[in-house]
Amino acid sequence: MKTEDDEKKGPGAFILLDMDGATCTNCVRAVEHVGRKLKGVQEISVSRDNSQINLTYDPNSTAVEAVVNLVSKLGYTAVPHRE
Repeated sequence: MKTEDDEKKGPGAFILLDMDGATCTNCVRAVEHVGRKLKGVQEISVSRDNSQINLTYDPNSTAVEAVVNLVSKLGYTAVPHRE
C-alpha cells in the first residue's frame, strides 16, 4: 500500500506560479499550509516579495490546475509564470 510519504518521494515536476493578493505573512503561511495537504504536492513555498509560488509536485497524482484552484479558494490568484 502506498503511503503519503511514498507519494511525496515519487517523481517530481517543478513549476513557478505568479501569485496575486498575498500581502502578508499569514497569507503566505495559509497557501503553504493548505498546499502541503494537497495530494501530490511534494514541496511548496511562497515568496511574498516576488509574488511567486515554487511548486514541486507529482504530475501522476495532481495537476497544476488543482493548486491554482486551491489558491483561488483562499482568495488569491495564481497563474503559471511566463518569462
